[in-house]
Amino acid sequence: DSNLNAALCRQYYEPALAALVRDWRQQFHREDLPFGIIQLQAIGKPDTAPVPVSGGFVGIRLAQMGAAEAAGAGLIPTFDITDGNLHPPQKGCVGARLAAWALATVYHRPDVHWPPPQVTQVTAEGDGLTLQVAPATSLLTRDGRAAGGFVVAAKDGPWVAAEATIVGATITVRAAAVPHPQHLRYACQGHPAAANVVDNFGLPLLPYRWDAPAAR
Repeated sequence: DSNLNAALCRQYYEPALAALVRDWRQQFHREDLPFGIIQLQAIGKPDTAPVPVSGGFVGIRLAQMGAAEAAGAGLIPTFDITDGNLHPPQKGCVGARLAAWALATVYHRPDVHWPPPQVTQVTAEGDGLTLQVAPATSLLTRDGRAAGGFVVAAKDGPWVAAEATIVGATITVRAAAVPHPQHLRYACQGHPAAANVVDNFGLPLLPYRWDAPAAR
């Protein structure tokens, strides 16, 4: 959490973390040596304004996701189970998720559910966006409320909180003020308390960002 500069997260932190994993595997002469990366927790008070950020804890979380994918490491999300404390006391759930990753992917236990759901595809349809999520077959919210944590924007417009509708493993996102969204963010805040989508095992939907090709 000392590498919070937005411009440096992806340029340096992400490849450096992936390189660290590869190097340790080489040093131990085990190309399949498992590594689990625990994402940074929520920090500070819950964010209420629909304004995502790209640096800080968000930048590191996204960089950790990129490094895990590049190095074939496990990724354990924690933004949904902490109270904003820099050193959160909820260690049990973090340990349980880390154990689930190891049991499912290292020891190949078929009775252990892993990985967490993540957005795999975004399609612009009418006045909204349709998100396909995998590997979940059904999604819900951890608090029973409407799905939250999604914000959208036009190409040059302000960020607006979006309404999200869940059907199975598909999420439709719309905002009346943004009829043709060009940008989408989910859980891209220091303490994204509104981001409440989980799979039917309680694992959270991973943070996500999308930009339409024409808006990149």
